[in-house]
Amino acid sequence: MSLLHVYGPLIVATPVLGLISDIDRRTKRIPDRLSLLVLAMTASTITLLTLVGDQRADATNAAIGAVVLGSILGALHAIRPDGLGMGDVKLALTLGLLLGWTRSNALDVALMIAWCLMLASALGLLSVATMMRRQDISARGTAVPFGPSLCAGAVVVTIVGPSLILG
Repeated sequence: MSLLHVYGPLIVATPVLGLISDIDRRTKRIPDRLSLLVLAMTASTITLLTLVGDQRADATNAAIGAVVLGSILGALHAIRPDGLGMGDVKLALTLGLLLGWTRSNALDVALMIAWCLMLASALGLLSVATMMRRQDISARGTAVPFGPSLCAGAVVVTIVGPSLILG
């Protein structure tokens, strides 16, 4: 399997994920246009690579990743809509595609998602601690954009995740 096949969707998505992260960091909102754009770009790249390389299992695992990560964040949004925005849920679909792409089975996809969520949570907590220290505020009630942490977690885990899973 070529590096383009493995990292193609990530290469296509990363510039838009960077833009989404910057906007979310500044405004605490993720624009729907950008979320849907990066979802379409990633899904199209995966579809093209699947057709060219005949990797139907990879596409299936990417879809599983999107459904699982989207469902997890969707459930969190349903439980606490003021704590996690719908923009993060929409963004999770793209990140799930990336995390599921080129994984050998559903268990690997689940492990990638778990690593991503752990890393994103740690980065989110670091962000809260940094904000508290800089602005001398309490953590309670402080809105912190989660999109940048999610994007960073997904990109890092997509690149190094297989070595975490396989040992």
